[in-house]
Amino acid sequence: MGRVEGDLSLMPLADLAIWLGNRRLTGTLTVTSQTHGLTFLVEEGLVARASTNSPRSQFGQLLMHFGLVTEDQLEQAFQTQRETKVLLGRILVMIGIVPEEQVIQTLRVKFVENFLGAMRWKTGNFSFTEGLPAEDHPHIEVAVPLVDIHTEGMKRAQVWQEYERLIPGGGTLFVVVQSRVPANLPPRGLDARIIELADAGANVTAMSLELHATDYQVAVRLVDLVKRGVLQPREPSITVELPDLTPDLPEGHLAAARDAMDKREFTDAFRQLQAGARKDPANPEFMRMRDELENRSRDGTGAELSQDAVLVLSAEVSALQQKRMSAKQRYLLARIDGKRTVQSIIQVSPMHDFEAMDILNRFVKDGIVSPHS
Repeated sequence: MGRVEGDLSLMPLADLAIWLGNRRLTGTLTVTSQTHGLTFLVEEGLVARASTNSPRSQFGQLLMHFGLVTEDQLEQAFQTQRETKVLLGRILVMIGIVPEEQVIQTLRVKFVENFLGAMRWKTGNFSFTEGLPAEDHPHIEVAVPLVDIHTEGMKRAQVWQEYERLIPGGGTLFVVVQSRVPANLPPRGLDARIIELADAGANVTAMSLELHATDYQVAVRLVDLVKRGVLQPREPSITVELPDLTPDLPEGHLAAARDAMDKREFTDAFRQLQAGARKDPANPEFMRMRDELENRSRDGTGAELSQDAVLVLSAEVSALQQKRMSAKQRYLLARIDGKRTVQSIIQVSPMHDFEAMDILNRFVKDGIVSPHS
């Protein structure tokens, strides 16, 4: 076969999964949609590797979500990885933080969540190239049948339909009906943590960030809690109006994204790329600029903050100020403790590098925090 490629609007990823799985094919599958991309190594119809540019689907975030590592432990593991170039899972096993079986289980979840997330994409492109790539690092052996992933995707479709019917979006807040909260909830279980966050005024986006969870992991529990009357959705009382960043043509979005990148306003650039890609999903320029955006933010070219700088609060942030912040801003603010470097904060955060750096730079500009080398 060699290579096959196509459009997800004509051949959905669910159909491709069955096609590859039933034929027990081996090769590299790449899937791109708007400004996101995933790559899977398929061996005889089994997913054996997965990489993504979506931060909340990454391995470290899942480890924290399952309580297998703390942020500090993950930061230490990343430091070892930078020094040794060994893959994260191997490091965690070698230094005795996470047993190999739990690493395998978490990797399996990562592969499934990555693939199922892409199965929800309505537009985008795929390519499959036969053959095994050359190994550059020793890997922990994990394999998940594509046929099983497809079956799970079909089950989840109903949950997503219920979620979209019951919960308007990521900014949705909830009222906790205390009389309906089960008395025997495990105190650190996912339901208890969601209820605690809802009671504290967290919206859906903030919950996913704090829990280091994938969208589906939060969605399935919210649907159940809402249907049982434990949570009642409500609209947020305060909304943050974003500037109008929607030129009429895709080319206008590309030009606006380039301008924002030149000013190192990476979050605004990303919004422009997302908006333009929705209007012209087949345009490869959006993905190319998305990769450039990630690289420029990561290499620190022209950055106002050094990766080695330690951030400290330089002004008290009132409760009202925090309420007006986005979920991502509040998440990062809570991790500025006078000990962590910019690099360590960004590396374990469940968001893109450029988003986190952009927020931290704005904190400095606004006089909320100050850097100390």
